Amino acid sequence: MADTGDIWDNICQHWSDDLPPSDEAIANAEKLLYRLKRLDLLPKDADRGYWPTVILTWGDKPIVIEVFESDYELNIHPPLVIGPLFDVHEFDSLVEQNVNQLVKKLGVLLK
Repeated sequence: MADTGDIWDNICQHWSDDLPPSDEAIANAEKLLYRLKRLDLLPKDADRGYWPTVILTWGDKPIVIEVFESDYELNIHPPLVIGPLFDVHEFDSLVEQNVNQLVKKLGVLLK
């Protein structure tokens, strides 16, 4: 992968040094972020999840991606989905076709 600078430069990170996400979750997040950067779809914020995961958010958009060590969980909240709850879609980060589906779905939701 070509060096394009620090992928986190324009993403506000909200975790502390004493309680960060796991190294594996951060690496998996970076894999996704490089793909999203090419499409100008980078999130605004990154938090640590309940588990040592990375939570990516897009400001006022009702979309959250939780990045685990080997998969991504896309949560779509109302009003983008009907009902009081949110939809959850899981994508195995080790399967390129699944990552492509996640990026495509996210592109549609954010445009």
